Amino acid sequence: MISSHKGAENVYRDCRSPKAGKPLPGAWRLFKKKNTFTICLPLGWRRERTYLPVATVTPNNTLTMLLSKDEVIRHSNTIVLILGGLTPIACQRFGIGKYRIGKGYGHGNWLHSATSQQYYKGIKFDLMSGVCLNPEPDESVEPVPEKRKEWLRDLKRFKYGLKTRAKVGALTMHIQEANIMRTENNKLPWHERKRLAIKWEDDVWRKKLVQCMKSEKYPPEILMAFVQSVEQSWQHHDITQEQVLETVSKTFTKHSEVLRREYGVFGKTLHKKK
Repeated sequence: MISSHKGAENVYRDCRSPKAGKPLPGAWRLFKKKNTFTICLPLGWRRERTYLPVATVTPNNTLTMLLSKDEVIRHSNTIVLILGGLTPIACQRFGIGKYRIGKGYGHGNWLHSATSQQYYKGIKFDLMSGVCLNPEPDESVEPVPEKRKEWLRDLKRFKYGLKTRAKVGALTMHIQEANIMRTENNKLPWHERKRLAIKWEDDVWRKKLVQCMKSEKYPPEILMAFVQSVEQSWQHHDITQEQVLETVSKTFTKHSEVLRREYGVFGKTLHKKK
């Protein structure tokens, strides 16, 4: 386990190739640049694998998390499973799109809510003690009543508008185009196909969707985005209108908190870091 800068040195000591990094459990890698170590998670299959920097370990025994909250959500399974086994710091999901991070305890690396922090990019921990060095208040979780009413009203109206447009064939052209794109994309490696999916938690799409909800507009790029969001299976079945409407509901459920937060349901966010 990398529980200090010296511990990172010990793990890295017999690294055969600095360029390839030192292999870690779960196909993760440890890289070194000058006196700083970087813990990375794998992306893609072995032949085309790249590595995403997750955290750095510096000579003062500080672990600094590098991922944005969106990136943590995207790679949550491997982060929750692996991070606590590599370092004394573990990450756990405590709600849809919400993660806490702190010193892990016990076999399952569970966290004490009193000492853990809601995840944000740039959070730092002393590896020796597990103490957070730059704590911030959690984001507000209490909805503003009037904003919640507005959200529910606009959500109902927006979903109804999408269903109405589907009935009159407004999705047909987009579905046909997306099916052609998928046929072409099937020639790409699996991880490349997944990378082409719409990421609703990203700033651009999150803001665009909320803006469309508030203004009750349904531009082609939003309709196409929902079509492209239909999950692709190994069988590569063509997208259907029914699947698109199911995906609309799944999207608002899966990304409920980040969309409501963007809408302003929770009022002013306490975190300044993203």
